[in-house]
Amino acid sequence: MKINHVGWVTNDLQKFESFWVKTLGFKKIWESHLTSEMTLALFAIGGGARCLRYQKDQIIVECHVFDTPVAKNKLPFQRFGLNHICLWVRNRQEFLKKHSFQTHIYHNPKGWDNIFIRDFEGNWIELKETFKKEKK
Repeated sequence: MKINHVGWVTNDLQKFESFWVKTLGFKKIWESHLTSEMTLALFAIGGGARCLRYQKDQIIVECHVFDTPVAKNKLPFQRFGLNHICLWVRNRQEFLKKHSFQTHIYHNPKGWDNIFIRDFEGNWIELKETFKKEKK
């Protein structure tokens, strides 16, 4: 089993694409439009929405942009549930030098750091890299 995609809702597709496409290198692979009936069934909000998918390597991000902007507190899933996604990068420090993200670093007592950035809407994104095991 693997994650198929991670879903996002935004009112600002330009900022979404600036972050995911221009900064992180994702490419748009698909676009469709959801009818008002479909958005009512999926999000409990009528009115229709664009649905776009972006991919980089094996990661797919699905973005929903409602035809009429929606207040964050009107989204039924903006309470509990998905609280972050994690992206693997080859070298976190090099990645962070290339981009000017505000970072949140949690120093794990076992000796490694959990590094998080936030996108333009405040979503948490953890950065992972593969560490070489030390030989004893």
